Amino acid sequence: MSRGHGKWERAVLAALDQVPAFYLTDLLPTPHTRSHVVALNRAARNLVGVGKIETWTWISRGSTDHGFVSVHRVGYPVREREQITRLNVASSVQHLISPVG
Repeated sequence: MSRGHGKWERAVLAALDQVPAFYLTDLLPTPHTRSHVVALNRAARNLVGVGKIETWTWISRGSTDHGFVSVHRVGYPVREREQITRLNVASSVQHLISPVG
């Protein structure tokens, strides 16, 4: 039985309380590991699955299999990349991914 949202899910939801849209990878600490990336992607998929967030994939120029995933509030109309806030992990989000005591 689930005990509620995990730390990555809480970090995504807390960031959406601050801004309407951001790039998912902006939540990753520096440096980060592959397990951080996998856990963050899983958390985002879980939140999409329960309808708490929406995502959008931006394909990189010249590539068909690489891009960026942006997370946004449900119903927020993302049309241009300029609508997406870049988070500064070192200052504004780092406290969100720290263990909750």
